[in-house]
Amino acid sequence: GSNLSAERFMEYIEGCADPSAWSDGCLRDFPGGVYFGDESPGWDLGGVAFYDPQLSGETHMRLYKISRAQLDEVQDQEGPGWYGWLLKLGVHEDGCPIYTITSLYPHPRNEPSERYFNRIRDALTKECKKTESEADAYLDICRAN
Repeated sequence: GSNLSAERFMEYIEGCADPSAWSDGCLRDFPGGVYFGDESPGWDLGGVAFYDPQLSGETHMRLYKISRAQLDEVQDQEGPGWYGWLLKLGVHEDGCPIYTITSLYPHPRNEPSERYFNRIRDALTKECKKTESEADAYLDICRAN
């Protein structure tokens, strides 16, 4: 979702007891899909991204090397009611576990707001180095999930 944007993710880190920026980061794809669901007051009542490992396809993710305390605080800021599932995706080459936060339960599908959609699209093209057509194709899949 919007945390593909390092600038956006930094807003969460700045809200942590330890506001230190991540020590490392990278982009990686994981099996599964993203769908847009629920209504977020912070995103103009549009849907927000939820990762579902059961969906087909691949999901683009940005990995941030942060402390476990920061991860817990980011999850609290995101809202445990929506993002209450801490899902282990594997182990990085450096031995650190890789986690994402998502929902254990499906949320009602809902189109993202234009502002949220554009934040993700911009992160895909500017930070993840996807072409505009690659970003649009990926987001079309997310919208269809």
